[in-house]
Amino acid sequence: MAGVSLRKISKVFGTQTAVAPMDLEIADGEFLVLVGPSGCGKTTTLRMIAGLETPTAGEIRIGDRDVTHLEPKHRDIAMVFQNYALYPHMTVYANMAYSLRLRGMDKAEVEQRISKASAILGIEALLDRLPRQLSGGQQQRVALGRAIVRDPQVFLMDEPLSNLDAKLRVQTRAELIKLHKRLNTTVVYVTHDQVEAMTMGTRIVVMKDGFVQQVGEPGVIYREPANMFVAAFIGSPPMQFLRGRTIREAGGVLFQGNGFALPLPAFGEQTPIRDGLVLGVRPENLELTDETAAIPTIVDVVENIGSEALIHGKTPDGELIVVRMATPETVPAAGERIQVKPVRGNLHLFDADSGAALALAKIKTNG
Repeated sequence: MAGVSLRKISKVFGTQTAVAPMDLEIADGEFLVLVGPSGCGKTTTLRMIAGLETPTAGEIRIGDRDVTHLEPKHRDIAMVFQNYALYPHMTVYANMAYSLRLRGMDKAEVEQRISKASAILGIEALLDRLPRQLSGGQQQRVALGRAIVRDPQVFLMDEPLSNLDAKLRVQTRAELIKLHKRLNTTVVYVTHDQVEAMTMGTRIVVMKDGFVQQVGEPGVIYREPANMFVAAFIGSPPMQFLRGRTIREAGGVLFQGNGFALPLPAFGEQTPIRDGLVLGVRPENLELTDETAAIPTIVDVVENIGSEALIHGKTPDGELIVVRMATPETVPAAGERIQVKPVRGNLHLFDADSGAALALAKIKTNG
């Protein structure tokens, strides 16, 4: 096992910057997730760690070794690919044994490693089968087994669950979490799925257009996003944004939007008093209210899924707003006019131009 250190690494293809200079320390035994939309640079970063891409600048260290210019086979890493990359003409056993035999490992050691890995993954009964005789989930476990038998210092995983159906993704996600705890090894994991990132990572790196937007524990990133991109990307439905300005009155600070004014006592003296602001609030922290100091909304669509309902609506200036209601007995109908108000959790103020977070406050609830 070993940590990974990225020191001002970058990657440029022609005139296109795929990864801007990045500094990142990945601790020994950490499960670090690189997450972001397509083209954000996450897979390129993983490929540089693996040695499949050469950095334009910077240094990569695995443990105490500088591996920046080493070939992949000399880096002591194992990679799990999106398409599993199993040899179709080889049995499961042969697929798992292939890299060990290339290293000249004796037969007894090969058998011992495969026996241990197959027991961990529950694939002992599959060792004589060919890949075409396996389900998608079984192929994924074989790909993991092939990585485990190598006993690498670092596991690199490139969207390994993306080819699985929804139910199997949830199941395999849980298996990977348990596997990491059991092996206690370093994992660098790439995904575009923020649910995978939130549930699996000990830390998350959110990327956009080649730049790191925020690094932190999943809960911290969810509660305290560094900017509007992170706030919108992490969370489903995403954080709701309302444009307006703040003004100070005798009773405290108000956030004024088009056709509404919300009191913001929780921000206190930290509240920036200015135009060009965006108020951010999570859908689960909004509720319907009869109060006038609320956001007037016209209901567009209601998604009632039993345990909760998602109410999609529009504010007077056409901004979309979603309210998540837990275990609703009654829900408003499409076309109905409602009042919506933040009642719990965090409120966020962002700069409308840069998107940067300016202030954060927790709503105090009664009791």
